[in-house]
Amino acid sequence: MDTEKEILSIKRWIEEYENKRIDKSQFRPQSVELRSIKNIVKARAYLSATQANLTDSTWIKIVLNAETYDVGGYYDVTRNYRFDVPEDGYYFIAGCVGFTSVVADKVYGGAIYKNGVAITTTKTHASLIGDVYAPISDVVKLVRDDYIELYGYAGAGVSTVDVIGTSDVTFLTIHRIS
Repeated sequence: MDTEKEILSIKRWIEEYENKRIDKSQFRPQSVELRSIKNIVKARAYLSATQANLTDSTWIKIVLNAETYDVGGYYDVTRNYRFDVPEDGYYFIAGCVGFTSVVADKVYGGAIYKNGVAITTTKTHASLIGDVYAPISDVVKLVRDDYIELYGYAGAGVSTVDVIGTSDVTFLTIHRIS
């Protein structure tokens, strides 16, 4: 049985249990707690190809257009390139923006945006020409219909800096933790 079908089956069981159609004595947990099944919301999206020529000194949305996983289908990789929050809770969010074609002695950054506004940012300084990474993470309280996006910043004095498009460098991971 694949994971999504198993989750749907368990969710149906939870609904029946909560509506008193199943007696508690019938529940025999094996490897997963009932409470943890209700909290399964998680996704990981990444940039699959280079996002070229960032506008200088401007926060730019990173077009995360591919997924490693997306339990529930809450990450949109085709139109909005964002995670749409399905339920209230606390979410662990981690991401990274990788830059190439950087200019030495300039500033590069990454940001987590909630509903179009930066809520967590990080910046790093490139001391040499090469690739630069801006990792970022936070635990954020979100409510249903909020949305989360990843942004990048290149304060390089030129508009020739690119975002690295590989799953191990430029990505956003979101897991509901409670």
